[in-house]
Amino acid sequence: MKMRFLFLLFTPLMAAVLLTGCDRTKPGEFQGYIEGEYVYVAPP
Repeated sequence: MKMRFLFLLFTPLMAAVLLTGCDRTKPGEFQGYIEGEYVYVAPP
């Protein structure tokens, strides 16, 4: 009984997690990250 409850609980949850990654991107649109350094600007 407990295994069936866990199966019924986690199956839809795992399906939702897996389908979240199946998103279509628009043509000409890129995903990524940018690295940079802090630049402190102040008057002399």
